[in-house]
Amino acid sequence: TIGYGHLCDPKHPPITEAEAESYLAADLMTALTATLRYCPVLATQPEGRLAAIVDFTFNLGAGRLQASTLRRRINQADWISAVQELRRWVYGGGRPLLAQNYLQDLLKLAAGAVEGVPVLAAVLTPDRWLLWLGVLFVLSVYHFPTGVVGRLRARVKAGKAVKTDQALG
Repeated sequence: TIGYGHLCDPKHPPITEAEAESYLAADLMTALTATLRYCPVLATQPEGRLAAIVDFTFNLGAGRLQASTLRRRINQADWISAVQELRRWVYGGGRPLLAQNYLQDLLKLAAGAVEGVPVLAAVLTPDRWLLWLGVLFVLSVYHFPTGVVGRLRARVKAGKAVKTDQALG
């Protein structure tokens, strides 16, 4: 992957942050479209529910959503069972796999890079991955106060308004 998880050829050249954000927006729009195609009931639900399933689709793929019991529970509006199904995809062996593995790897790299600075090395130990997951969550809420899906909806709405103005003018 490259940027924020965009799938690409392993030989793909490095990209800029602007290109990474462009790939992210396109990939999230694809995930949003697939999510609404397979779980149309989410179009009328609170944004948090939609955002959670868009995140699922972004990270695991539309095929996994399409074939999942999670999809069936969502379309039945059985929210308690949907939450239970969603948890089955996050945990393995009683531990959060994705966050734990990725954050521990990142923290190992960071701790190695700052070995000579005792305070930083202590804060960046892989054992503190849960602390850093919380920090990342707070930062993401601060950076995306309306949520990623809310920003995408606003972008789509703004695009439709421009197209409408062009058609009238």
